[in-house]
Amino acid sequence: MRLFLHMPKCAGSSIKKLLELNNKDLLILDYESFFTEPKTERDKKILQCLEQPEILNTEKIVYGHFFPVKYIGNSSPPNLKLVTIIREPIDRLISHYYFWKSGDFSSHYLWRKMKEHNWSLTDFILCEEMRNFYCQYFTKIPIQFFTYIGIYENLNQSVDLCFSNLGLNINADLLPRENKTRTKKIIKLTDEFVEQARQFHAQDYLIYNYTLHRFHSHIKPTQP
Repeated sequence: MRLFLHMPKCAGSSIKKLLELNNKDLLILDYESFFTEPKTERDKKILQCLEQPEILNTEKIVYGHFFPVKYIGNSSPPNLKLVTIIREPIDRLISHYYFWKSGDFSSHYLWRKMKEHNWSLTDFILCEEMRNFYCQYFTKIPIQFFTYIGIYENLNQSVDLCFSNLGLNINADLLPRENKTRTKKIIKLTDEFVEQARQFHAQDYLIYNYTLHRFHSHIKPTQP
């Protein structure tokens, strides 16, 4: 089973474009994210997946915003290849906020709430629904199940290694730049707020720092 989780605002649209240009016949695109559901409804779907995960054609590669538990269920299947790319958590939240500010995503319950209450960037970063975003996607999936986790700050090498772990021979230097959030705003967050945000998203920072330590120890972490 080969799964490539496209974590939102981590260059995944560019990677999808490259995959479609080179291995379209192998791809199953799954953008039916459980994150679009309020937690009560989401938990019902997760429970169903734990008991009855979806069965895949082993030759295919699933790519998209899916929660991996949808295909893995309550135990690690044999020959699982699970990869993703993440980025510094606050930096990802900033990108996500301005991406949502730039368009209409009214099918998403949280976008509607953000719009209704006219959230600021700091409101968004500290809202309960976005808390530990990576952990939400990794629900019921131990981090040890991941074959490889790349980082946005080391993108080309990360993409190369994701592809390699999935048995794909694609040159990441050909990566296009798709769906890039365009904003000329200068983001200034106080040191006090950044520390508060890091504590609020402590579990995501544990995942990010584990990823840096295990796969990217030669890369200096960026600061938001």
